[in-house]
Amino acid sequence: MKSDRREERPKWIGTRPWRLGGLLGSSALWLVLLVGCQSGSDKAQDMPETAMRLRKLLVFLGDYIEITNKEATNKGQVGRPNEKGFQAHLNGLSKERLEADQITNLPELLLSPRDGKPFIINYSMPLGGPAPAIWEQTGVNGRRYLILVNGKVEELENERLEQILKK
Repeated sequence: MKSDRREERPKWIGTRPWRLGGLLGSSALWLVLLVGCQSGSDKAQDMPETAMRLRKLLVFLGDYIEITNKEATNKGQVGRPNEKGFQAHLNGLSKERLEADQITNLPELLLSPRDGKPFIINYSMPLGGPAPAIWEQTGVNGRRYLILVNGKVEELENERLEQILKK
């Protein structure tokens, strides 16, 4: 039985370039299109696995933070996104959603394939702008990947990343 109700979309979707304004029905499709728009990259396979994981995590993190803030506001409280809540959010994702995003191992998504350590997640990130959202703990050869709230992925020298994180 099909419902006539449209899926309620988080408000921040239309303000995020990596969500392509919510116009695409499949997360996998928008991810492939976005990868093709990256400078110096014509194919999804050209983007390193670390960057792909960061992009997927950022979408889930943004959804989680918005939901948490909305629920808190409805209760007259302040939202307090945290690791435990994010894990519960990820574990609550439907099988269809995970398949659409080509995720076969959810715990692996939270680990950097380069250093094997969990990503560091900024649970207090704003839902806009160039603030750091998620980054590698150690990285490789003195360089770590970082994704900003606006969806920009960068591989930076440790010193430069630390400068950005101090701002």
